Amino acid sequence: MAIVCYDITNKESFESVPKWIEDAKAIRENDVVIVLVANKSDMEQRQVSTQQGKEYAEEMNLLFYETSAKTGSNVKTLFNEVARRITGIELEPAAKEEEKPKGFTLGAASNIDNTNRGQPGKPKKAKQCGC
Repeated sequence: MAIVCYDITNKESFESVPKWIEDAKAIRENDVVIVLVANKSDMEQRQVSTQQGKEYAEEMNLLFYETSAKTGSNVKTLFNEVARRITGIELEPAAKEEEKPKGFTLGAASNIDNTNRGQPGKPKKAKQCGC
């Protein structure tokens, strides 16, 4: 999985997207799910329209999200989708923050060391994945 972000207030960053996608595909030999993220949706001085981003993503068969790191708009939705695709775990989109699992670690279930399982106060240790 690769997340390619561009700044909607900077057309040059959007024009760089094809190169970044090419780089991601070269590393994974085209076997990669790519998410195109249009960031800074809170800004008014937009140089790249939502439609431009959506059309490019559709043309290239990419997932597409428009986010704002500043306000947090769509960020949880984006990472919930990434987590779902990596782990297969469905997170409730309407769940309140306090209802979500604490200490959730992205990665395959086989990468988790359950040595401390069931021992209150001791966090589970994640094995190094070698990525």
